[in-house]
Amino acid sequence: MARPKIGTRRRNVIFLLCAFCITRLHLIGTFSSPRNANGDFLIAIAQTNVPLTAAKALQMPPQNFRIVKGADQLVTSSSTVVTGYFYTASKHSSDEYTRWMTNMLSTLDPVVVFTETILVDKILSLRQHALNATVIIETTLQDLPISKIRSERFNSSQLFWQNELDIDPEKRIHKSYQLFWIWLSKSWWVMTAIQYNFFSSNFYMYADIGCYRNGRYNGKRIVQHETVVPEGATLWAAHQTVRQPPTQLWHEKLRAGQFFYHSGSQGAGTAVAWKNYHRVFSETIDAFIERKWFIGEDQMLLQSACQVAPTLCAYAPGNRIGDNNYFAVRHVLHYGTDVELIRLNATADK
Repeated sequence: MARPKIGTRRRNVIFLLCAFCITRLHLIGTFSSPRNANGDFLIAIAQTNVPLTAAKALQMPPQNFRIVKGADQLVTSSSTVVTGYFYTASKHSSDEYTRWMTNMLSTLDPVVVFTETILVDKILSLRQHALNATVIIETTLQDLPISKIRSERFNSSQLFWQNELDIDPEKRIHKSYQLFWIWLSKSWWVMTAIQYNFFSSNFYMYADIGCYRNGRYNGKRIVQHETVVPEGATLWAAHQTVRQPPTQLWHEKLRAGQFFYHSGSQGAGTAVAWKNYHRVFSETIDAFIERKWFIGEDQMLLQSACQVAPTLCAYAPGNRIGDNNYFAVRHVLHYGTDVELIRLNATADK
């Protein structure tokens, strides 16, 4: 049977709508998968009844997304800043995040922002001074690959994540397991930015969009001293004196806080360093799941990954740098530092 023809008026409407979308949002490309450093496509995992591990999920390319450029011609830069923001229940209000986001997006660094449709126009409005240094990955929380993982104990990802919220000792302030998806997607966001490499960069800084809580860095370029980061390492902040726990994998933040030193709000390193760290981080999530440990606390996972592979991490000592203890990475990258960075000792016992 022949397909019915679309009327001329309807065709014109569809054409105008499509033209508007392309002009307004500067969409580039399609839904194609990014390639890795070797030029191979990242794997895409089909829906099956087999539990999806973090190691596999966090190698998946973005699904159901749009790339929004602030301008047709983007700048070239040695460094890129990556961040993300989605509306979800959390310990801070959306008004607070709006103030902090305004500060961060006032900076001059090229940025890649992962966010949802409702926030695209807001972010573009805050980047009017640097539209040619702005890329937005428009997606949904449900399309983040981390949302699809589960263990064999649960028949669905939803049940798995609900259990994570149920066992969260701080669930009263965290409020939703979707918040865990955001925290655990940081290195995956960086890896996705690396695969597309919008600004021809080799150095990438991840920064929580809520870590610029005053105007100290407004209107400035944050990343100015890339070479302070040791070769092959990612740089993080140690918010207190580094006392390594007796085991590589460690999750007792509340019971033994003296061993908790890793701030997960900012990290930085070369594309190669991020690639290596991301692999270890993904495997660390699976190791926690295997032990039936809570995985919603990203800082325990980030710290454990550094303890598993200490050569992949260096720390800016937050208590010796003139900035917020948790946000010392931005200070080091902006001003440089004479303070010696901290390197971890190898720990044999996992």
